[in-house]
Amino acid sequence: MGRGSEQKMSEPVFTLPPWRSCSFLCVARNMSCSRLSRGRVAKSLVKTQFKTARPPCWKARVCLGTLVVCFLAACLSGCGQGGGPTAALSPEALYRLHCSRCHGDGSGNGHIAGTLKVAPRNLKHSDWQTAVTDDHIRQVIESGGGAVKLSPEMPAFADKLTPRQIQQLVGYIRRLGRY
Repeated sequence: MGRGSEQKMSEPVFTLPPWRSCSFLCVARNMSCSRLSRGRVAKSLVKTQFKTARPPCWKARVCLGTLVVCFLAACLSGCGQGGGPTAALSPEALYRLHCSRCHGDGSGNGHIAGTLKVAPRNLKHSDWQTAVTDDHIRQVIESGGGAVKLSPEMPAFADKLTPRQIQQLVGYIRRLGRY
């Protein structure tokens, strides 16, 4: 094939987004509308057009970025301070959330108590209340039953609750023994 027989490749043509009209481009670029053909423009013009203009999806990207930053700030604001979802719960609500499934109202009659190999402790029993210390109760809650030679089915809560929340639960368990 000789030089004369090569076909000339036409430049790719791009359609302008709807927010860019022919008259807007002509006024902004001081061009006559004859250089544009009804919303279509050559590749070179598109490159220069979008150097300063924002792409049409910039608003969505800014909104998404703002949401991500706000979410991360909210998550990190309570790091190490018990800022998780259980941070503002009362001791009674903490007990209902983490303990009542097995211990029920404190009598060891929770809705899954019958499925466990070892019956959950009756936290209201006065003999048990006088026999244990607050430190022992705290240790069982933090480390789980297996760590203190009790039932291994009692889970550890050190990674789910803050030390303050654990201390609040100890106080709540002590109040259960008064009823």
